[in-house]
Amino acid sequence: MKDSDGNWRMPSPPYPCLETSESKMNLDDFICMDAGVGYGEVYNLSDFVQHFGVRFFFLIFDVEKCT
Repeated sequence: MKDSDGNWRMPSPPYPCLETSESKMNLDDFICMDAGVGYGEVYNLSDFVQHFGVRFFFLIFDVEKCT
């Protein structure tokens, strides 16, 4: 991560980046909200609450503090 001046906060680790012959950087696959890309499942809010439950939703997002 970089600080507010754009400088790296910590030096890079001493080991090489994790990569394969097919993929040099796959972070976008993990954060993409297109259900056909990457790994896992993408839920809209109602499906998320139905899958994980209302209690889990309130624990994760601490909704009481947001209101």
